[in-house]
Amino acid sequence: AGVTPRCIVDGESGSKNEGILSEESQDVFRDLKGRLKRTNLFFVGMMGSGKSTVAARVASGLQYRLLDTDSIIETVTNRSISEIFAQDGEKAFRELE
Repeated sequence: AGVTPRCIVDGESGSKNEGILSEESQDVFRDLKGRLKRTNLFFVGMMGSGKSTVAARVASGLQYRLLDTDSIIETVTNRSISEIFAQDGEKAFRELE
């Protein structure tokens, strides 16, 4: 109540800038939020396909909490995903995942 949904949008320079959702987008998210009734959403896809970007936008629009597996792994291991792949291989990453 009284909270304006916000979304991350790409700036012209490629940097991330916070922007307010259009009225139409707000309507779509309100409708979707009512239909989902707090159902958990999972984004699955190929590496680099934009899952984290889309998930952040959807979470923002629906006012959902976002848990990004890659971010959690990086925090727990104190290493980037690319470091894990380079040093330990894909199999080790998949086990952490």
